[in-house]
Formats: sequence, structure tokens, C-alpha cells
Amino acid sequence: MIISIDSGSSNLKIALSDKVFCEPSLVEEVSEKSSIQEKIFYSGKWYVAGKRAEQQKSSYEVEPEISGNFHGSEKQVIQWVYAFEKENLEGNHEVLIVSLPYETFSNDKVVNLINNRKTFKWKNSNGIEKEIIFKKVIVVPQGVGALALYQNEFQGSKMPRLLTLIDIGSCTTDIVSVVWDDDDQTYIYKEKDCTSILEISTSVFIRRIRDKINEKRTIPVDFGYHEITRAIQKGEFVLQIGSNEIDFKDIYHNQTKLLTSELSNKLSELLADTWRASNEVVLTGGGASFILPWECEKRTKRMDLFSNVKGQLIIGKGMI
Repeated sequence: MIISIDSGSSNLKIALSDKVFCEPSLVEEVSEKSSIQEKIFYSGKWYVAGKRAEQQKSSYEVEPEISGNFHGSEKQVIQWVYAFEKENLEGNHEVLIVSLPYETFSNDKVVNLINNRKTFKWKNSNGIEKEIIFKKVIVVPQGVGALALYQNEFQGSKMPRLLTLIDIGSCTTDIVSVVWDDDDQTYIYKEKDCTSILEISTSVFIRRIRDKINEKRTIPVDFGYHEITRAIQKGEFVLQIGSNEIDFKDIYHNQTKLLTSELSNKLSELLADTWRASNEVVLTGGGASFILPWECEKRTKRMDLFSNVKGQLIIGKGMI
């Protein structure tokens, strides 16, 4: 089996051959005597992760882990192991393929750390030892999976000569620019136009919403990152404070306008003629839904939240 992971600091997305799923990037230590059936024992402690971790926290996580130390960390590995246990994945498997933000992908230490970890061991809630072993671990930059999925969907069609992929993640917006080579019948990376934008991300977007809400309050409230995003995803735009509710729908819409404008201006500044001349723009990632129809909407293809992990499965199949 090939297991595809897009492990961000706010959400963990996984694609298997028959399903995709997403969990919050949260880990919480629990007691050995905890009644939670999904708990796992890893590195000397008991943990839950994802949705269960969020339910166990007494305080919401205000910000995703944006220090740059998340990728390759024990916290990240615990999330993976928890997901393996939840999906009953163990034994020998062909490929684990993991994506990193473009900025992090240039860090050889992090890439090697992930590449060299082919065996994962843990105990389930009944104390039974589990193990999963991968023949190969592949690390790719964010956006490459979406490109593979894009090519697969348009196979047999005339491919756009110049393509720009934009992945709006929790800590960065990753840009991948490629140009079609007719002789090789493949896309070639325009390396100078592949980068990460640190000042535009979902965490920045959510932080601004929180700040705007608190501008109207005498006592600021540290609303949780996932608390706000969940209200947005449900289309409710309501947060609870005791017996009171705060409606932030207008704040949300104003911030989407600002984010859309900032991203457009930043892309024009960074990519210059590459941005102007791009035949098609692929927009993906958790923050893609925050981008309003913009001046390049006619050449924009919006892909879903799982486009990277689904595309990484295609890449993984080619590695077997």
C-alpha cells in the first residue's frame, strides 16, 4: 500500500487507496487509565491526537505551531502513528510519501530525518504492540502532488505552457511555477519562481479575525484556531462566550477581501512576468476557500483540500 501524508501544523491530511481524511494537528497526553479507546502508547507516554485531542484540551490552541520545528518532530510522528492505529494500518507497506512546505523542503536536516524513518512502533489501548514498516519514504515539496493530480486529470489534453500552483497552508503559501517542455512531454520547474510566502497563510488570516473581534471587546479572548475555522467551515460565523454569542460574519468577509488583494499583489511582485504570463493558476490548500473570485479567475482552477495527498498517491505509484 501507498500512504500519502500532507502533515501541516494545523491539519493532518491523509490519502489511502480507498479514502481520504483530515484531522486537526493536535496531540494531548492522557493517563494510562484513560477510558479513551483510541489512545496509543508511544515513546513512554499515552496520547490521543486529532479530534480526540481537541476534545480533551481544557484550553484551545490559539495558533498552529509556526516556529518551523514542527516538521520531523515527535509531535508530528505521534499524529501519524495515531492515524495508523485508527485506520488499522500495520505490517509492511510499499511507500510513505510526505509533503513539506517549499521553504522547509530546502532544509536537508528535516528531509533526511523524515526520509530515514521507515519503521514506526507503538502500543494500542490494549497494550498490544504494533509496527508499520515502509520500503521507501519519499519527501516532496508542497504543491507537487496537486501538479501530479492536475496532469492526471488533463491527460491527453493540450497542457498549459506556463502553470502556477498556489497552496495556501497554515503557516505558508507555497508557490510552484512550471513550464511545459514539448520535447520531454513534461513540466520543468522554474526554480527561481518556486518559493514560500510567510506573511500570507491561514494562521495569519485567522489571527486577524481574532484581533478584529477583540478590538470591540474590553477583555480580549484567545479564541482557538480550530474554534474559528470550524465556525467558518459550518458557515455559522458564531463564537460562544458564556451565555453570549459573537457573530463575526462581516469581519470574515472583510478579511477575505483583504487576503485576496494581498495575495494578488504579492504574486505580481514576486513572480512578475511569470505571473502575468501564466496560462493557468491552480489554487489549493486549506486557505484556498478564503480567496474570493479575483482578477485572474478565468484562468484559475480551484482544487479541493485533498488535491495534494491524492496527487502524491499518483507519484507514489510511479516509485514502486
